[in-house]
Amino acid sequence: WKITAFGLTVTCAGIQAPAGTGRWRYDQTTKKTDGTVQEVIFQRNTAHWAPASGDVETLRLVHYDSHDAVKAALVDGTLDLVVGGGVLNPKDVREFRTTRAADFDVVLTEPLQNRIVILNSAKAPTNDVQVRKTIMHAVNKAAIIEKELFGLADPVDTLFPKTAPYCHLDLTPRWDFDLEKAHFLNCQSTSPCTCNCNCNVQNTPPSSGNSDVVAPPGGGASGVVINMYNSGGCPGTS
Repeated sequence: WKITAFGLTVTCAGIQAPAGTGRWRYDQTTKKTDGTVQEVIFQRNTAHWAPASGDVETLRLVHYDSHDAVKAALVDGTLDLVVGGGVLNPKDVREFRTTRAADFDVVLTEPLQNRIVILNSAKAPTNDVQVRKTIMHAVNKAAIIEKELFGLADPVDTLFPKTAPYCHLDLTPRWDFDLEKAHFLNCQSTSPCTCNCNCNVQNTPPSSGNSDVVAPPGGGASGVVINMYNSGGCPGTS
């Protein structure tokens, strides 16, 4: 394949063979008829200085076309283990933790970083710091988490999780859900008015309208859409 950057094109010949020093060594790859990967097989590295525990000798990493296909494979026993975030839908993770708890174990790691929503401070109406504060206090994060993530997260108001080094302290002010404080801050904005903030999580961002779309890292269509709309003559919104 070729890589082009800074006016130069480099042709890569590829690797001679996969190399690694981990607890599992690459064995083979099986592809579908269209050339995409169906599964990758790893064998236990018996020469590793700290071999993997247990009696598993072979790992098969299998590609599935959808979340539903992964769930079906778990339920019918053709798949032993799911690892990583986003492989299953949140509602299915809750199902395995509750109604299927007798047959499945669900283990969640500590968070590496909190999800964040970025407000554009260079664009009206969020160029007003009081409006930004109002939005932060007006969004019921707990309700969104319960509805969209089925309780698989906790409301936070910091960038890094409490488990990160030096991040366990409770700092003030707290940017938690507080409608009374949101109404108070709204009156202090540069254009005091009665506005509503409607925060939606959707798969396809709108093609038009006065909305700020915050996409997840790495691109994709999913994101949070904040609609600022007027309920009483609020300038700069619709």
